[in-house]
Amino acid sequence: MTTRSSLGALAVTLAVVITACGGSEDTDSPPAEVGGNGGSTREPGTEGGPCYGNGTCNDGLTCLSNLCVSAGKGGASGSAGHGGTSASGGTSGSSGMGGAGDGGAAGDPDAGVSGASGTGGAAGSSGDGGPGTGGASEGGVAGTGVGGNVGDTGPCPTPGDTCPGTELTLTGSGTSPRVGTVDSSTAGLCSESVGSCNAGTIAPDAVYFVVPDIDGVMTVTATAAFETVLYVRGTCDDPNTEFGCNNKPVPAPDEVSLLVYKGKSYYLFVDGSNGSEGAFTLSVSIEPTVCGDGKISAGETCDDSNTNPDDGCSPTCQVEPPPPNDTCPGTSIMLTGTGDAPRVGSVNGGNSSAGDDYKGKCAYNAGKDTVYNFTPDISGHAVIDMGGATATNFDAILYARTTCASDTTELDCDDTDAVGGDNLAFDAVAGTTYYVIVDGDGNGATGTFQLNVKVSPPACGNGYKEGTEACDDGNKTPGDGCSPDCKVEDPPPNDQCSGAIAVPLTGTGTAPRVGSVQGGNPSAIDDYDGSCGSGTGKDVVYTFTPDVTGLAELDLGGATLTPFDAVLYARTDCANTSSQLACNDATGKGAEKISFAVLAGTTYYVFVDGYNTNVGTFTLNIKVTPPSCGNSKVEPPEECDDGSATANCTADCKFVPVGPGDTCPGVDLVLAPGSPYWTATMSGSTASFKSNYSPTCGGSSKVAKDVVYRLPAGTGGKAKVELVTNGTDFDSVLYVRSGDCVSGAQVGCKDTTGDGGEIVEFDMLGNTDYFIFVDGYSSYSGAYELKVSLDPPLCGDGAIDGAEQCDDGNTANNDGCSDACAWESGCGPIPESGATSATNPQVIPAQCKSFMVAAGLPQGDADYFQIEAGAGATITASTFIGSAGTCVSGKDTVLSIWKGPMPAGTNESGGCTSPGFIKCEDNDPDNSPCSKIDQYTLKTNEGGTLILKVHNALSNSSSIDLYGLIVTVQ
Repeated sequence: MTTRSSLGALAVTLAVVITACGGSEDTDSPPAEVGGNGGSTREPGTEGGPCYGNGTCNDGLTCLSNLCVSAGKGGASGSAGHGGTSASGGTSGSSGMGGAGDGGAAGDPDAGVSGASGTGGAAGSSGDGGPGTGGASEGGVAGTGVGGNVGDTGPCPTPGDTCPGTELTLTGSGTSPRVGTVDSSTAGLCSESVGSCNAGTIAPDAVYFVVPDIDGVMTVTATAAFETVLYVRGTCDDPNTEFGCNNKPVPAPDEVSLLVYKGKSYYLFVDGSNGSEGAFTLSVSIEPTVCGDGKISAGETCDDSNTNPDDGCSPTCQVEPPPPNDTCPGTSIMLTGTGDAPRVGSVNGGNSSAGDDYKGKCAYNAGKDTVYNFTPDISGHAVIDMGGATATNFDAILYARTTCASDTTELDCDDTDAVGGDNLAFDAVAGTTYYVIVDGDGNGATGTFQLNVKVSPPACGNGYKEGTEACDDGNKTPGDGCSPDCKVEDPPPNDQCSGAIAVPLTGTGTAPRVGSVQGGNPSAIDDYDGSCGSGTGKDVVYTFTPDVTGLAELDLGGATLTPFDAVLYARTDCANTSSQLACNDATGKGAEKISFAVLAGTTYYVFVDGYNTNVGTFTLNIKVTPPSCGNSKVEPPEECDDGSATANCTADCKFVPVGPGDTCPGVDLVLAPGSPYWTATMSGSTASFKSNYSPTCGGSSKVAKDVVYRLPAGTGGKAKVELVTNGTDFDSVLYVRSGDCVSGAQVGCKDTTGDGGEIVEFDMLGNTDYFIFVDGYSSYSGAYELKVSLDPPLCGDGAIDGAEQCDDGNTANNDGCSDACAWESGCGPIPESGATSATNPQVIPAQCKSFMVAAGLPQGDADYFQIEAGAGATITASTFIGSAGTCVSGKDTVLSIWKGPMPAGTNESGGCTSPGFIKCEDNDPDNSPCSKIDQYTLKTNEGGTLILKVHNALSNSSSIDLYGLIVTVQ
């Protein structure tokens, strides 16, 4: 129904009643009696919502101005008029005339037209003649019927108030955007329409329309101080043609974007949310369609940010048909070459417009693919590549077959991550056709490529082991492991420890002892392995025997002197791996360096190995520096050397005696009270300490030096321990134990990359000591800054801290958790009542809004607990093993909430795989907690009887003897 807004007041419906008079009046006579009553007021039409797009309505309603209404009813007939009263001497009055009236017309929801008159009353009866001498009175005049109610409002005459609205003028030409803006107000306008994002609300609305002269993307924006609703339609009075609707809270503007076409009308509605109205600014911008801008606009079926042909999207931004080699047998590659020369061929192509038809065995997922084939005239070794990133610009998958559509005949498949780096190799037979498929990686990769094919006839030195060849290293150079006639050469004499070559060292007095040797490992055998590297490379062995005690430093001289990926390590006993002193497998070629302390007269064994199958020539450099206190190098017999005397290292390079932090129980930490945290900060250096303990993370293993601190027992709380980055100058490791310094359970261990930055957080139990260890990665040591903070337990903060049994976020009693954060009677721990099931859950007492259950999960078991919670309630639930908030490695629960009654037969193993739950979590980060549902608020349809289900994710392989379930309903 159409309504008009006037100062926020509701429209008033006015009913008019007209009463007809009776007989005529003689000034000399008494007044005549009143004539008949008119008809009753008209009932207004009924509004039934917007019309359908074809202008029809259901339920017998009529479509007027795009709204469904019923016809108004006519007024009832007027009653009969009475005769006039007698006058002196008059004769009887003649009969009154009945006034006929038509019924009321239907109410117009837009104009609000009044109904016509109702049917008039019947004729009045004759008046009785009265005594006297006056003239005769006439009979009463018939009553006139009254029409129906006046319509709710009058018409909406303001321009833009009703469809089709006011045209919004756009400016701009050529390739520039078309823009237009109007400032207006909805105050006092009619409420004619509603958008899909404010359906059912009544507020005045303004209507505009635009007719673009271009195809493009139109963005419409409405800005106002009140909460506007903006929507756009293709047909003004048809809500089914809505393109978009936006209703953001103030002050955010509303915005609708859509594709528009030249010459078509688009209708823009500025409406109000919840009856709001006021001034607004309506802006329109149309970006013209530009093929190649990467945006699919009106008139385009694709836009790949270019206007290149044959890439799946044409220069006019239309989807291109697939190439002719989209499917088998594909396009033939012609090979050239005669005699003993290789047969070669190359082709350029693209897969952007191809379909996804095939999949190689090495590809997890595959994308668009194209097919090629070749038929060599010779037998030999076929090599196929994509030319690298210069020739191919996307991540491809490459595979070859002897039967095009059958992956069972696949010869080779490569899916390297390097763009253009895929290659294939296989033995080819003369006269056989081979099919090569260039595919896109499963992430949808497409682009252009170069496919190169080379078939080499058998020949020693071509890099491919063929026929009777025992090896083929791609050359005919002797002494590299493969002879010029492709036979395996004998290994070098230093292939094993028994033939190790001694490297002589030169230098005297206090000067360093130095030596260097060139060698190679291509013809060597894989005899030894260091603790680093791949363990599969070929190795050769060297020795050196220094005449002085000091520090040995060995390197391979970089990529120029050692152009392959090598591994370098040293031992005191050649064949004994446990005697290894150092090992390095650096990134890059020849970048390996090692250092270790040496004693005069002792022989040391040095191994130059290859990473994986890498081989080549190398230069091994050896340098032994005699001890010199103060040179910042620790050389035997020095204990330390930091360049000068410090608090940790004396002037003669001896460690300053260690303090109590060297061994358990360590140095006591004193926390200074604060709000909200109690804190302590300690600094020092691990350099002068010994290596006594080791963590479960990092590479320490009792090699790095460590310092111990004790955090004495107290009320407990949430603790945070941190090695401050700016105060720590070595690659550190931080860990914490509880209860016992040496054998207590480790509650946290961190080893970040770089110096400092480790943080361990844990729940500190009351009356329990905790021990903090500052350690180093591998053998690193140095200065550190340790910061400790404790958030003491506070009952009612929602976190179970210290000695608290529970914490439901309040200090109220009689809700399961008392004002002292202890379980109230019957609410915790609640023992498991026995075998439960989906249809027979254990009912939790109604007074326990917070509760804890102690139960177990044998293999194949699940537990079910019934609670009551209304819509809008918030549920927090978690499982634990041990103390609250903790779990145990190798144990994994799954926690879920179901609407009761719960269906039978849900999964009792694995994760959240059974459908139908309200909420399910299988989260066990750092085993703390086992599973947790954090503050889930029940929706309107989720309140009532609920079932909490706990099952074992590893039910098929293990059981859980005892776990705890803590639940709070607020």
